[in-house]
Amino acid sequence: MGHNLIDLPLWSDLDARSILESLCKQHRVPIEVLEELVSIQRERQSQERADGVYQAITETLDQME
Repeated sequence: MGHNLIDLPLWSDLDARSILESLCKQHRVPIEVLEELVSIQRERQSQERADGVYQAITETLDQME
């Protein structure tokens, strides 16, 4: 699973996870990219400033190309 997302319903509930994977496939978004984006948000949610978050998001989205 990775990225410590098991506590989130989309990753812990098998039915929700199945729907998420289907949507990712339908929209050609690798599930790993979505996991990384959610991880970035979680890691930085307690920061007052978004320093580096846009860079991290861009680098993650570049993996799709």
